[in-house]
Amino acid sequence: MNDEMKKAAKLWIEDEIKKIEQNEIKAEWKPSLKFRIKMS
Repeated sequence: MNDEMKKAAKLWIEDEIKKIEQNEIKAEWKPSLKFRIKMS
């Protein structure tokens, strides 16, 4: 993979993470937190 592709992939991943985080903030966070603790 060349540098341009790496940059694009990194930006896309960061964008996806931001979307997920925003959705999690909107959703009720307690069940998500309990689920995370169970998974870890």
